[in-house]
Amino acid sequence: MNIPPKNLLCAVDFSGHSPEAAKIGVDLSRRFGGRLHIFHAVCTPSSQVYGNPVSERGRAQEKQARHARDEISALMSGLDYPWTPHIAFGDPVEAMMEAADKTGADLVIAAGYGIRGVQRLLHGTVVERMIRTQACAFLMLPPRRARFSEDGGLRISRIVAACGAGGDLSDRVLNGALAYADIFRAELDLLHVMESPNEDDSPAADRPGHYAEAESAMMEKRRRRIMDRIPAEIRDKTGLSILLRSGVPGEALVDCARERGADLILVGVRPRNPWSRILKGSTTETALRNAPCPVLAIPERTGGSRTHA
Repeated sequence: MNIPPKNLLCAVDFSGHSPEAAKIGVDLSRRFGGRLHIFHAVCTPSSQVYGNPVSERGRAQEKQARHARDEISALMSGLDYPWTPHIAFGDPVEAMMEAADKTGADLVIAAGYGIRGVQRLLHGTVVERMIRTQACAFLMLPPRRARFSEDGGLRISRIVAACGAGGDLSDRVLNGALAYADIFRAELDLLHVMESPNEDDSPAADRPGHYAEAESAMMEKRRRRIMDRIPAEIRDKTGLSILLRSGVPGEALVDCARERGADLILVGVRPRNPWSRILKGSTTETALRNAPCPVLAIPERTGGSRTHA
């Protein structure tokens, strides 16, 4: 995971949410000194269904590609930063994966919106599918929830990061949170949520006492674990807090972000198969669907942009 990212891939669909995504893509590319790629996927009907001749389909795609380039040019007009268009045909998720591979993307940016309820549980949104299949960081922008400074740049003055007690993904989120807090000079809240006592952590076997005392002791143990993973030179840095709560991780993360007035949420993401997603859900999906601010999803693995759930 490259921080700051040097190749940024910004997905646009020409909806009313695209101008904000493009604006943020330009701002972050300028801030990081990175290359900006503007991506659009043209969904086309299957030729097996419609039976169109190859030449006819080719002409239609050429026309659609020209239209997409014109739309991208109009979208980027007035945004003073060099960019490269990437136009693909077919399923947006597959096309995005290929574009991320081709461009060597370190960060994908996209606006998130879409269906809710049962249909969303069954199919998810394009953005959610993209996040679960990318092996690079993914910035999801809830419509009209990003905050901007007076100069028009993305304002990130407080970050809330979902911090596990340990493990590779937890370390990646922690390191990413520390790095982005430094880049943006932002205050950082590291949130750890305990769903239920872990037998290895539980002090109940070592000492008698009220459950509240036992829970307090467990939380203090988790706090020390997290603190020990933070470089010594920044442990006492002003603006760095470790918050511990009990409850459902996704809900606690969203609630904390609202309470703390966060401008950015960081969360780790693992590939999930569709059925486990329906039955159990995940912290990442809860954050994506309810976040009061942009969400930066840090993948479990790197090394290319493709992964499969």
